[in-house]
Amino acid sequence: MQTVNDMETTTFLGVVPQTIQAGTFDACKAKIVVNSVTFNATNTSYGWEIAGGPLKGVVLLSTYGSETAKAYRAESTLPPVIGR
Repeated sequence: MQTVNDMETTTFLGVVPQTIQAGTFDACKAKIVVNSVTFNATNTSYGWEIAGGPLKGVVLLSTYGSETAKAYRAESTLPPVIGR
């Protein structure tokens, strides 16, 4: 059995406006760095999640190396909260 020694560090970089096809949202930007001792590699990615409101936490955009994944609609799979 092989043990993987990874250490992940997430750094909050601030709240920035982020535009997708569904509109513009205030988004929390984070930098995620994963250091793998086992594979002698470091990978850096960035993520933007909606900062507030009923869609808080929905991922709008993420990057990994030269690849980018962008949401084309903003929706939550969580049931609505009564009284909000």
